[in-house]
Amino acid sequence: MSRVWALGLVVVVTALTAVPAQAGGCCWRTCCTPCVTYTVTWVDKVVTCYQPQWQERDVTCTVMRCVPREVVEQRTVFVSVPEWKEEKRVITVCRSVPREVVREVTCCRMVPVTCTDPCTGCCYTSCKPELYTVQVKSIVCDQVPEQREIVCRVCSYRAEERVIQCRRCVMEYKPETVVRKERFCVMVPVQTTVKVPVCTAVPCCQ
Repeated sequence: MSRVWALGLVVVVTALTAVPAQAGGCCWRTCCTPCVTYTVTWVDKVVTCYQPQWQERDVTCTVMRCVPREVVEQRTVFVSVPEWKEEKRVITVCRSVPREVVREVTCCRMVPVTCTDPCTGCCYTSCKPELYTVQVKSIVCDQVPEQREIVCRVCSYRAEERVIQCRRCVMEYKPETVVRKERFCVMVPVQTTVKVPVCTAVPCCQ
């Protein structure tokens, strides 16, 4: 498109510079060279252009598919097995031994007392507290340690070898053929109409 425009402009400029401008559009020289006028017109021209177009197609490819698989294996392990047995042991216990003790306890009692009123001189009897001490017997327990022999159950562990089944998951990759959609671009020819300049020579005199 740009080349057509450039070619038209070159033709017009060449024509205008080659032929001098004539007054009145006619040549009054005595020579026999004819006078020519150039005109430019725009005409419609059908050209072919290309535009991109997206299309889809099926493509066969190979992919690695992950397939899990369970595997059972025999393994030898050592486990701790408890064993109970009776043993004699000597322990220390405290035995309560009662004994009688005598303690002095302070008590309070009200004792009548005769008093004289200083104002009237009359006598009256009142009670006032009096503290006294008495002996009280009580039983207390003393903790006396003593040795005793008892039979108790004791747990011990021994190592034992065993064969067990162990299950684990193993991932395997296998090739697989799949069909996928793939997009690609193609250039499609399209007919279109454009304006093209055309230079025409018109004689102005014979």
